[in-house]
Amino acid sequence: MTVQNDLVCACGGPVFIKKTQECRTCYHRRYHREHYTPKPPPPRRGATPETATPCTYDAAHSRVRNVRGLPSGLRCAVCGETAEEWAYKNASPHEQQGWMKRRDHPGRKWSTWSPYVYDYDPLCSACHRARDAEILPRTAGRPENTQDRKKPERTARIETNPLRW
Repeated sequence: MTVQNDLVCACGGPVFIKKTQECRTCYHRRYHREHYTPKPPPPRRGATPETATPCTYDAAHSRVRNVRGLPSGLRCAVCGETAEEWAYKNASPHEQQGWMKRRDHPGRKWSTWSPYVYDYDPLCSACHRARDAEILPRTAGRPENTQDRKKPERTARIETNPLRW
C-alpha cells in the first residue's frame, strides 16, 4: 500500500494516519506506549514472606545468594570484619528443621533454616561458628535415636540349599 501525500511525520517518514499526523511506525510506538503497561516481574522465591515456600537447606541458601548476593562484599553483623557466610538468625516464623545433606560435605547433619532470604545475616566464619554453638547445641531438636543408632550387625548367611556351592 503506497501513501501518496505531501505530509511528513515528525520522524521524516510519510504520514499514514492523517488525524494524528504520524507515520505507521510512530503510530504503533505511541499506541503501545499508551495502551500496554509492562507487568512487573514476579517476586523471587523467598524474597518476601509470602513467597517463602518450604524448601531444602541447599535451596534456601541458593535463594539467599541469588537475591542478596555474596556476603563477601558486606561486613560481619557481629564484629565488623569482612563477611564470608550467610548465617541463619534462628528466629523466624518460617523456620524449618530437618536432615541436611550438603553436596560439598559428606554425611548428614540435623539443621535449622528458613526459606525467607532476609532471615540471614552476613557473618565471618568465626562469628558464624560461635552463633551456631551458643544457639544450637549439637543435639537440639534432633529426633530421638536416628543419628547415633548403630546399624544392625550382619549375620552370616544360612544356606538352605545344600546343593548350592
